[in-house]
Amino acid sequence: GQHLGSTRRLGVFLCIAGVVLAGLSDALEASTSLRQVMLGMSLALLSQALGAASAVAEEHLLKAASVPPMRLIALEGAWGIALTLCVVYPAMQLLLGNPE
Repeated sequence: GQHLGSTRRLGVFLCIAGVVLAGLSDALEASTSLRQVMLGMSLALLSQALGAASAVAEEHLLKAASVPPMRLIALEGAWGIALTLCVVYPAMQLLLGNPE
């Protein structure tokens, strides 16, 4: 595999430091529980991992699969809409219930 250069290592470190500092600022507030802080930090890390995976998949599709760039953007949008409607909204409905 490829090795990370010093600039990319710095970028990874800064992302991790940002998540840690945001978590610490929440943890220092008296009204925030440790569970909420850990959930927030976990969700932030998960979003970073998913964003990175998306960038890697996009790069692979552009190079190895020879998908035209505009078709790739259209497919990303279609998948985003489909996942939001079929996964995210139903999950939020189950977790949060009706907003009535």
